[in-house]
Amino acid sequence: MPKEHLNTNMGVLELKNLSVDDLSVFIQKKLIHKGFVEVSNMFNDKHVKFIYSYTKGNLRETNKFLYNLFSIYEYYDIYRPEKISHTKLSKKILEMTAIKLRYIYMINIRVVGV
Repeated sequence: MPKEHLNTNMGVLELKNLSVDDLSVFIQKKLIHKGFVEVSNMFNDKHVKFIYSYTKGNLRETNKFLYNLFSIYEYYDIYRPEKISHTKLSKKILEMTAIKLRYIYMINIRVVGV
């Protein structure tokens, strides 16, 4: 797996993956900095662990996950607002995000004789 790095005028800065606790702080601070305090309060330890299980604390993957998560929420907020809660983060939408990013693969399985 390629190392993430940021080229600077002074050399190369290697970025390490975050721990689960650091990822939680990262998500909270990112959302609060953007003015989404209420949304940041919707994330609990289970949600962060779910995101971490796929992104492994990688900042680029985490940002991609969050972007897609909120894109799906935005769609539902516009077209199907009755399907989402504005006080609790949906496990289904977390899973939909993981599917969209191909962390989870959907396979058609036919059960015969059941």
